[in-house]
Amino acid sequence: MAMAESYPGRSSLTSFIEKLGGKIRNEFNLEGTNGVVMFVKNNVEKWKSIPINLAVIGETGVGKSTFINTIRNLLDDDEGSALVGVIQTTKIPTPYNHPENENLKIWDLPGFGTADFPKSTYMKNIEAEKFGFFLILSSSRFKLDDVWLAKEIKKTNKTFFFVRTMVDRNIKDVNGRRTNKIPETKLLDDISKECRAVLRSGGFDDADIGLFLIDSHTPNRYEFGKLGRELINAAPEKKRDALTLSITTLTSEMIEEKKILLEKRIWYFAVSSGVVGGIPIPGLGVVFDAALLVEEAIRYRNQFGLNEKGLQKVAKWLKKTS
Repeated sequence: MAMAESYPGRSSLTSFIEKLGGKIRNEFNLEGTNGVVMFVKNNVEKWKSIPINLAVIGETGVGKSTFINTIRNLLDDDEGSALVGVIQTTKIPTPYNHPENENLKIWDLPGFGTADFPKSTYMKNIEAEKFGFFLILSSSRFKLDDVWLAKEIKKTNKTFFFVRTMVDRNIKDVNGRRTNKIPETKLLDDISKECRAVLRSGGFDDADIGLFLIDSHTPNRYEFGKLGRELINAAPEKKRDALTLSITTLTSEMIEEKKILLEKRIWYFAVSSGVVGGIPIPGLGVVFDAALLVEEAIRYRNQFGLNEKGLQKVAKWLKKTS
């Protein structure tokens, strides 16, 4: 089985072309047309086989379920969505697969300090080692327990972010009680300062505080998109492509990340097609173009939500947030 290649841009384009051309010729010599087709498919589909586990932690009522649904590009009433408004706290770690990639799992984790999950064994009981990222959610100011958890995660060298949820509701609540409205930018700055003050009091420097203000009902506002981009940037290189192609909540930041990655894939297909076209075997270029290039073009359309399912989703989001 052919090994996957890096996309151009992560090494020089010249060496990429030379290496890729050699691989394709070797595959053709060994396996013929089918070998070339499988080589390309293995490379462009490798992201689907990479497991990613994202942990979401927070008290009941902070918006965990809605966040989990939004990052999976689901509304709260869609089939397969996490239940919202459930009073009972999560009893066991519960995974939710992303609809576009079953290997991307977003986990709703139980809180700590209970009989089943005491602080002393919490990290062991949740099997912290299997998670690549931790998101600590709060709908108000963070607490010292949140700081304690972040410190425990830091000991494992895992990536974690603080996520302040429901900021849209908070802003409306404040200004709904006032005649003279406070500018949104001022309120967001106040929320950020309040959160950071608690985190600093727990021993975190500003450089260690990855804080994002979001509202899961309006992911195109505030910092939901920035959070998605930071998850990608913080991921090991082999997982960045998988996250970029899996996350289908189309904020402006995610659209830009997808654009960058898909441009790299275009280079990959252009080089492959050129090499295949140069092999003097009748029909080989046609097989490559028909079987793979059209399929890849459809994938690009789907990544940007430019299909019936995607457009229906956008319509539902607009209706919900109007």
